[in-house]
Order: sequence, then C-alpha cells, then structure tokens
Amino acid sequence: MKNSMKNYNRIILVIGLLFTVASCKISKDVQVPKPELPIAFNEEAAKDTGGIGTLPWKNFFPDKVLQVLIDSTLKKTLT
Repeated sequence: MKNSMKNYNRIILVIGLLFTVASCKISKDVQVPKPELPIAFNEEAAKDTGGIGTLPWKNFFPDKVLQVLIDSTLKKTLT
C-alpha cells in the first residue's frame, strides 16, 4: 500500500514538473496588425470643436429642480 502511494506521488510530481517545464517555453513573436481607422466618424469629429465643456451648466441640466439644487450648492460652496 505504501509503495503504490509513493509511486502515485512520484507520478504526480513528474507530471507537475513536466507541465512546469512546458509552461516556461518562450513563444514566437507575433506581429499585431494595425487596424485602419477612419480620420472622422461620419465626418462629425471634424465639425465638433466645442464639446460639453463650453455649454453653460443650466443648458446642460434642463431640469428645474436639479438647477435649484446645483445653484444652492454653488452658493453655499462659494461663500
């Protein structure tokens, strides 16, 4: 019984070592293809020069309740 257990442990050890050695193999260099990207998507990127950073915040948040909350917070923060 002990002898078969030792053989079983040795087999597991040898298999584990084989997997460890096989996993250390250095792979070949793979060339990654560069995708061709459009300059502009539907030519919208060329037209968009502002973004949301140029909008007044009251135009960006049209909800009146939210505007009141933001305005009161700004007043409390800036004073």
